[in-house]
Amino acid sequence: LTANVASESGGALYADRASVVTLRSTSASGNSAIIRGGAAVFTGASSISVADCTFSSNVAHGAADGNSYGGGVVIDGTVSSAPFVRCAFQSNSALRSGGGLWSSSSGDVNLTDCSFQSNVVSATSPLPGQSAGGGGAFFGPSSGNVDIEDSIFSNNK
Repeated sequence: LTANVASESGGALYADRASVVTLRSTSASGNSAIIRGGAAVFTGASSISVADCTFSSNVAHGAADGNSYGGGVVIDGTVSSAPFVRCAFQSNSALRSGGGLWSSSSGDVNLTDCSFQSNVVSATSPLPGQSAGGGGAFFGPSSGNVDIEDSIFSNNK
């Protein structure tokens, strides 16, 4: 999945309302979206499973209102389970939050043996009524559980 462009969300892949989404041994590189999910958006799915994948140099540029998130991947909505195993998130960027991975799912996010390297959130000043952003590597959900095991986080900003 290389050099794809979305005018809104999910530069290379936008999966909505699928019962199960499985992504294996796949590389997503150089993709872009204006608002969210430079490489991929998973939303409304009952569960996703991602293993042995690389997400690199993907970008969520930013809409006219200055908002964008999930430079690499976005997990949104009612995703009940989101395991990522042996995945690499490298040099992805978003304007506001979640340079590598962003989740607002009410389900669980599991990161096992993953690496997050050199992902970036570029916003330094807040929008009116919002924070400046955060989570150069990962921006997590306000509900649901996050389990991180045997993973590496380095040089994320």
